[in-house]
Amino acid sequence: MNKTTVKLIAVARNRLAASLRKARANAGLTQATVAERAGMHPRSYQKIEAGSVSTTIDRIAKLSSALGIDPVELFEEKRRS
Repeated sequence: MNKTTVKLIAVARNRLAASLRKARANAGLTQATVAERAGMHPRSYQKIEAGSVSTTIDRIAKLSSALGIDPVELFEEKRRS
């Protein structure tokens, strides 16, 4: 992989992590609850939310379902007013 691709992957992973943290906080859920609802180990979820690992589209779908949101919401850029 070239440097640009590596950088883009890191940016996407960090954006997803931030969106997950915000969605979880908005839902008033713990990391353990989200992980349980998504059918995964809490430590695996913690790593995704910390942005330290990548994940699959299937897992993103399960996480968004656990959070009660559409998967697209995890990737939308919020516009500043």
